[in-house]
Amino acid sequence: RLVPFPGFLGDVYKSLGELFLYTRQYQHAQRFFKKLLDHPEFGYLAAYYLGRAYISLNKPKNAIQYFRMFLAHEPDSAIANAKIALCHLELEEFERAREACERALEAEPGNVIARFTRGCTSMAENRYDEAVEDFRGILDEDADYFPAYVEMVKARFLQGDYRWLFESLAAEIR
Repeated sequence: RLVPFPGFLGDVYKSLGELFLYTRQYQHAQRFFKKLLDHPEFGYLAAYYLGRAYISLNKPKNAIQYFRMFLAHEPDSAIANAKIALCHLELEEFERAREACERALEAEPGNVIARFTRGCTSMAENRYDEAVEDFRGILDEDADYFPAYVEMVKARFLQGDYRWLFESLAAEIR
């Protein structure tokens, strides 16, 4: 007798799914977002959120499937393409990761996730100069983006650029 009216149910499921997503209870979030997939107003958002949940559940193939569903509604979404790139990187599908990064960067040239993922893809392919270029570009715009700094240090180390490492450490100490 106390069932919410149908128009209200979508809002409830969306809010609960977001709550579980942001509190890192991904399996609970997944249940609510799956209930929303056919919802006329929130279905495409549910697909995006399911992609995020599946990334966190370490199921990149499932995540790609849901991000693509989201892209059917929002084809120019830089964030969805950047997340797909992350999934392909996780699956070690480097060419696909790079292609998804490029799609994201076409839609939003400054997208940090796409630039970072492209840099990590270059690292995985031993293209250290390209990786450093991406990480340096990110750090030029946001010097506090620590993941880019960590990856740049790793790239410089793998290149054998110890001078850069020692100079950077000395600058940090100063």
